[in-house]
Amino acid sequence: MDSSNKFALVLRLAGPMQAWGIQSRFEYRDTGIEPSRSGVIGLLGCSLGIGREDKEFLSRCMGLEMGVLVLKEGAVLRDYHVSGGGKWKGREYGVATANGKSTTVVSNRYYLSDADFLVGLIGEPGFIEQLSAGVKSPVWPIFLGRKAFVPSHPVFVATLQLHDMKEVLLEGLSRLAAKEGWLQDSSSGSSSNPILSNLPWLAGSRQEAHFLRMQTECDQDAGTEKNDVPLSFSKLDKRYMKRYVSNTYIDPAAILGKGKA
Repeated sequence: MDSSNKFALVLRLAGPMQAWGIQSRFEYRDTGIEPSRSGVIGLLGCSLGIGREDKEFLSRCMGLEMGVLVLKEGAVLRDYHVSGGGKWKGREYGVATANGKSTTVVSNRYYLSDADFLVGLIGEPGFIEQLSAGVKSPVWPIFLGRKAFVPSHPVFVATLQLHDMKEVLLEGLSRLAAKEGWLQDSSSGSSSNPILSNLPWLAGSRQEAHFLRMQTECDQDAGTEKNDVPLSFSKLDKRYMKRYVSNTYIDPAAILGKGKA
């Protein structure tokens, strides 16, 4: 398909806690510092009521291009988590081991605190419209990487007739800023939005522009490897393949007409 015939979906993934692990193993559960492709596709699958075993859905998702604009970098925190231990109904309670006994398992689970992202997805128009309908009215609850981590804002931002990822993310930023009223208090001396309060158009006095990180997919020789493209979500056969991403930095003040492009 000609790339000019593709549409884009823009999502906002914001919440007090998020987790985007791509190499979690047993007692160690990691998180990336931006949404993973597998996590976003899992979110979209939940919104459409699609189960883990549906490989046709994953096959369709292979054609999606993904990008991320970081509105607020989250702080990586650790949760000390214990499974098992003690007694339940008079019996020892714990995690079963190979020898038939039970034990207490301690795990370190990392997550992002107070992060805020725009995610862009570019693909075939019909599929983008289907995904858009799903996030607007999800069949199953959607979450930010782990089931306990729910979004603090509506996930859907916009569908766009654009096929360049940078343009998609910047247009998504403009629409979100207009929707949230982030530009309305530029002369009042106070901020209407604490997430972006350090940006010049939200403060009373002019400040040096705060640059936002944009992550887009790229060729192998131009980027960093991420092993987060899902081939199977089956509990007995989880498989992923590699993709490559690169980071650039943009001045949001310039995009929203408050600085030089």
